Amino acid sequence: MIREKCGVIGIYHLDSSPNAAASLCQGLYALQHRGQESCGIYIHNGNAITGHKDMGMIQDVFHHELLSKLNGHLGIGHV
Repeated sequence: MIREKCGVIGIYHLDSSPNAAASLCQGLYALQHRGQESCGIYIHNGNAITGHKDMGMIQDVFHHELLSKLNGHLGIGHV
């Protein structure tokens, strides 16, 4: 029997704010109980999609320096 869980969140900033990654990270904290093996965030800045994923919990994978490199106004995150 499959016992895997996951959580997915999407963000779209209407004001074209470049900090969708920070908003996604906060939302993923609320969903962390849904999946604790890996996480990822992908951001679109109007021209390209950038992102990061890795094994581990949100607090272990995403830190301020990494989030500041993911600039864009919309994105999706998963745990």
